[in-house]
Amino acid sequence: MTETIHKFYIQAANIHTGGGLALLNMLIKDLQVETKIYVDERAKGKLHKNDKAIFVHVKPRLLSRLLLEVRLFFLATNQDYILFFTNLPPLLKTRSKNILFLQNQLLISSYNLKEFSFKNRLRIRIERFLLKNMISNIDSIYVQSSEMQNLCKKKFTKPCYLMPFFAFNFPLSVDLDKFEKKYDFIYVTSDDPHKNNTRLVKAFALLALEDIRPKLCLTLKPDTSSKTINQLKELIEKYNLDISFEVFDSKESKDELYLSSKALLFPSEEESMGLPLLEAQEYSIDIIASEKGFTRDFIEPVETFDPASSHSIARAIKRYLILTNDKISIKNPEQFLNEIFSL
Repeated sequence: MTETIHKFYIQAANIHTGGGLALLNMLIKDLQVETKIYVDERAKGKLHKNDKAIFVHVKPRLLSRLLLEVRLFFLATNQDYILFFTNLPPLLKTRSKNILFLQNQLLISSYNLKEFSFKNRLRIRIERFLLKNMISNIDSIYVQSSEMQNLCKKKFTKPCYLMPFFAFNFPLSVDLDKFEKKYDFIYVTSDDPHKNNTRLVKAFALLALEDIRPKLCLTLKPDTSSKTINQLKELIEKYNLDISFEVFDSKESKDELYLSSKALLFPSEEESMGLPLLEAQEYSIDIIASEKGFTRDFIEPVETFDPASSHSIARAIKRYLILTNDKISIKNPEQFLNEIFSL
């Protein structure tokens, strides 16, 4: 009897940065079967190496992605599996088992897009339309939070499975003592409106009026000419806030930024999972986050707040600062002896 041969594909033609790339790399690293992965050519040099992964780089053009759709339609058989990692179903229903990994909550939520640029607003609306009208081309949906699963079940008749994944691989060999706590808080963010950066900085402005100026690190490029960045710079200058812009481009620089911070601030309004929450937990730093479903799915924050209110964010920060200032510092034996003997 002839053995059935299955082929495996991951369609990730629009993935080249951010949380999507981080999650894709986690999958690539743990591949156990040979898998062909179609990925944005801008991800070259950013992907994990695995002998089981066969990469096909796709140009970030509409025509290239349409041709890929046609290619998969003719290539896949009813014995194959395709994981669509693009948040969107295929335009053409293939004969294979078609699985959609949906990680962009903006595509199924009622979040108001008025603060987005016209280009991003148009893109999200087109993607919402395609998701709604092409969902029949997939067999099942996989999501990473209970809130996403609830939204999917309300909108679609396709089976939706809750299956979060995250690679807990923080190296225990890292010397934690070598990292000075330069920042009170870090926010791993982007300049998208739902990340709530402006409201967060306004909370720091409210604290500054009480002469409370904690140090905050925002993972944004300060030279980006976006409306959000310009608003943040104006607030920082006006209230003399102690806020820095930093970005990480490697595992080492990510280690340094997280471990140089006492706590993660996470005021995001919409998340499918909230990858920085899991990262902060992995780095064993405190978490102060929005009181949202995606927050409590995986972690237990030390403080929460209403992300729609700068006053609520500011009050949570004050509570945390009072709490940490009251904590007794624990020394290691060497520090104890150095203190006792004035070494």
